[in-house]
Amino acid sequence: MNREKQIFLRMPPWTRSSKILLEFHAEATEPVKKAVDTNSESPSAVSESIKDSNSGHSSSASEHSKENKHISGYVFSADENIMYLDTENPGPRKYPHEGEDRQVAFDISNAVIDIENDPVINIPTLRTSLSVDVDYFEKDGKNIATYVSGYGAEVAPLDPAFSTANGYLLKVEDNLIYIDPLNRGSRKYHGEGEDRAMIFDVSKAELHFPEGMDAKLQAGIDVDITYQIKNGKNIAFHIVSDGKVINPHAADEQQTSGFVLNTGDNIMYLDTENSGARTTPNEGEDRAVAFDLSEADIEIERSELTDNRNLRPGLCVNVSYYVRDGKNIATYVHSDGVEVEAKN
Repeated sequence: MNREKQIFLRMPPWTRSSKILLEFHAEATEPVKKAVDTNSESPSAVSESIKDSNSGHSSSASEHSKENKHISGYVFSADENIMYLDTENPGPRKYPHEGEDRQVAFDISNAVIDIENDPVINIPTLRTSLSVDVDYFEKDGKNIATYVSGYGAEVAPLDPAFSTANGYLLKVEDNLIYIDPLNRGSRKYHGEGEDRAMIFDVSKAELHFPEGMDAKLQAGIDVDITYQIKNGKNIAFHIVSDGKVINPHAADEQQTSGFVLNTGDNIMYLDTENSGARTTPNEGEDRAVAFDLSEADIEIERSELTDNRNLRPGLCVNVSYYVRDGKNIATYVHSDGVEVEAKN
């Protein structure tokens, strides 16, 4: 691209039209000058020459005006050749992943890129999260950009008026949903997350599910929520989900119970054959089963006899666990807190 064309493309749109008209006028009057100087044509021929010249330029100008377009958008990604924009919303995202399903591609391989210097990070480059203006035309079904401009400061990834939360949807009650914000996956034990549930009013929420899928809120799905807090309530405005129901419990999770023989260093040893009182002082030690407690939620209730809520020898416990690399990995350990007495 020559320097004159680059300068022209950098001009604001409202000054470019004046330049086009001036050049058009100069070119349109050229046949008149030539005819007068050479006297090679009659006045009628000169008139026809002007008419033909004007007609040709009018057609060209009309075609030029029809082809060139202008649009604004939010930049998802850009390299040396292709830029992807959200042209429906050039500003901050209203919810996570907004616009990713409607990205529009622009060929920028021959475009003039005019991005102002960012005052914060001092980078004048085309990049993700910018809001840009684009001059382009369509050719062979592609958007060919000629000029891309932007202020340079990145747009906030999410509208600051909103907050976000995500988690496992525990239940739906009328216009309210309850989510577990700490564990987005399978439940480690029955009722997990109910004691820490976040509640959202979804009466005004827009649902964003994969195309072709029924947009329905139901227990067991993973959700991303954009919301505002009003009068102490979480008001959801956008909910994004893939709609897939997660198995409430891990597919390979198992259950057992047993008598706690010993604990230490995140390991618990159980007698899983007899979870009750010992018949001999060392009963079960020769058949002890080890459980790794490093991933376990441990819930020991307070008994009438003691306030001790620690996992300890003498308790009968129920255990949820899975097997990994030949080891029993406990996910949940529960006991009523009452120590089992030895039999006489």
